[in-house]
Amino acid sequence: MANTTQRLVAPPQAMLAGHVWSFSRDPLGFLTAAAKDYGDVVRLKFGGRTTWFVSDPALIHQVLVQDWRKFEKGTGLKRSKPLFGNGLLTSEGELWRRQHKLIMPIFHRERVESYGAMMVDEAESCTGLWKTGAHIDLLEATTTITLRIVMRTLFNAEPGDTLTISEAVECAQAEFARSIPFIIMLPSWVPTPVTPRLRRAINKLDDAIERLITVRRSEGSDHGDLLSLLLAARDDENQQGMDNKQLRDELLTLFLAGHETTALALAWGLMLIAQHPEVEAKLVEEADRVFGRGRPAASDRPALIYTAAVIQEVLRLYPPAWSVGREAIDTCQLGDVQVRRGEVAFFSQWVVHRDARWFYDPAEFIPERWLNGSTADNPKFAYFPFGGGPRVCIGSQFALMELVLLISYMTAHFRFSLSPQFVPDLYPAITLRPLHPMMMTVTART
Repeated sequence: MANTTQRLVAPPQAMLAGHVWSFSRDPLGFLTAAAKDYGDVVRLKFGGRTTWFVSDPALIHQVLVQDWRKFEKGTGLKRSKPLFGNGLLTSEGELWRRQHKLIMPIFHRERVESYGAMMVDEAESCTGLWKTGAHIDLLEATTTITLRIVMRTLFNAEPGDTLTISEAVECAQAEFARSIPFIIMLPSWVPTPVTPRLRRAINKLDDAIERLITVRRSEGSDHGDLLSLLLAARDDENQQGMDNKQLRDELLTLFLAGHETTALALAWGLMLIAQHPEVEAKLVEEADRVFGRGRPAASDRPALIYTAAVIQEVLRLYPPAWSVGREAIDTCQLGDVQVRRGEVAFFSQWVVHRDARWFYDPAEFIPERWLNGSTADNPKFAYFPFGGGPRVCIGSQFALMELVLLISYMTAHFRFSLSPQFVPDLYPAITLRPLHPMMMTVTART
């Protein structure tokens, strides 16, 4: 176990707000400094709430795996229930166990691989509109691609057919992100404040998804998408399916998990590749060898070894989900600290993934570290881009296959040149976003 020295507080705190304002001004810098200066377990105050910021992989393992029943989802996810309801991401207890059992089969390996060709179809369709020398906003482009993929896999629909859903989700996420500094100050028993703008976005979502579900129920046919599988899912005990409200919550959860986080990982990855021509050359060589500059298939994934290492390194440096929180529902001894009921254990992939104890040259983009054995002896939770334990991201294999196929296809067919004016400042809200547009020049490979 790493050093678990802890002190009562981290940097100086305001009288009532505690560390809220220091955290909200620069979350990543604040947490990095707290871990460096105060140890692997640091006591922070957000309003009247105690939060234990933990950077020791062994203690993260304890919370997420060993003692997971003593904790439930943290404040941020609890506060997102007006948007996501009781979907798999936010539900607890018996409801979560039932839904997890119902949804797990739709992410079976064969089912995930069956979407591989469609993923490449959408990438080919979108990038086919690019002209050599065109200037693009990279995140906007990757968001378009992953949006088309999630629409096809989830609803068997073109993006225009469900435009209201995507627009309303974007509006609701932005509104929720603006409220985070205020929300984390509130005790867990205080209802989440819902602004008029957020309420309008939620109402639009509810109406659009209700219409979609109603139509599908009346048709009773299998469209080959995830919605069809969710409609057909039945529990073993009483053969009951999900009602419309639960379907709505799960659809929105899958929409977010299959859309924004993958778009961000893809954008950060292409940015890093553009900055490292030696990595780009190895990716192109591997693509030539495996699929000859044509189209990668799901069956090619085992052979795209270097591409997979690149994606591991992207997710280490720029994890789209950059933090995990768990609230104690029972007193738990965490190293030298007693975490009481209602207190929060909080971890940051951003901080742990950049810890020199686990990764040499931790701020550098070195995909080879995943191939040369230097990470083989690391503790399990020195790297956890998808969380861990029973509540690990259920769609992780879907996301990894999508990233392998898209990175391989796009680098095989295009060269990306980053604008010299781009500054990779970060906006860590619900996900880890760039603060400025990622402007790229794309050149088709001949």
